Amino acid sequence: MRVKKEDIVELMMIRLEKALKKSRIVKPPKLKMPNQDEEIFGVILSDTQIGLKTRTYNMRIFEKRLQKYVNNIRIILRKERRSIPIKRCVVFMLGDILHNDVIGRFLELEEFEAVVIKQWLNIAVPNFEMMFKQLLKDFETIEVCCVMGNHGNYQKISVSDNWDLVTYKTLQLIFRDNDRIKFEISEHFNMLKTILGWKFHLAHGDQIPIYNGIPYFGMVRRVLNWSNSLGGFNYQLFGHFHHCVYFTVSKLGVLLNGAFPSDDEYTMKRLGVAPPPRQWAFCIHPKYGITSRWEIRLD
Repeated sequence: MRVKKEDIVELMMIRLEKALKKSRIVKPPKLKMPNQDEEIFGVILSDTQIGLKTRTYNMRIFEKRLQKYVNNIRIILRKERRSIPIKRCVVFMLGDILHNDVIGRFLELEEFEAVVIKQWLNIAVPNFEMMFKQLLKDFETIEVCCVMGNHGNYQKISVSDNWDLVTYKTLQLIFRDNDRIKFEISEHFNMLKTILGWKFHLAHGDQIPIYNGIPYFGMVRRVLNWSNSLGGFNYQLFGHFHHCVYFTVSKLGVLLNGAFPSDDEYTMKRLGVAPPPRQWAFCIHPKYGITSRWEIRLD
């Protein structure tokens, strides 16, 4: 009997909703804040590439670096809250969460550590659940804005069949009864998000071809074209390039996020450098937009 073709991701989510346990509710923190304009704490999380194996990176090192990511966020918060009221957090998840297991398309056999099901269920889901539970002890509310990367694709014929999307929706199901954390998940390549009146455009970055090093010229053209097409925005957030870089295009700020892996041959082959593992964190002010910025060290 011929089976009717249905969306793979939706079928998985229906079964997962029945099988997954709901996350325990974490009590909100009791915060004493200075009498200043409240700011929102923003962090970018991308290019964790769970399942990638290099000389200095694997799934166990990912777990250690994710904990260091959370610890460093808390260190920054303690310092900033002496002078700035910060109650809310926005996490920008920009894709390439899993490394996938499509050998020959996304990875070579030597850098393969585990099949994608283990990358997803054994490592990504429990570790990100732990991360969000810890952050809920530090923030009254968390908003998670998610776009897909290119490593998660498991079919060329459908962009939405993507392991990043599966991971995001799984986490959304786990926290479905917790009104202090909300997921906004794009099933397209991008997302336009307004925070305190400032417009952030999110895209993984694989839409911009790499020829020789970081393609600044291509980024400038694409960002300006997107801004014109979407009615304007203030900030562009990218993953994909494995570098923590900030630059401006006219009045528009562009943040390139780093990556979790170290000694990654992708960046050596395509960009000629091996940057240290870093992720961006920043504060968003209602009047001034992004104010303070930090590179979160993971090594």
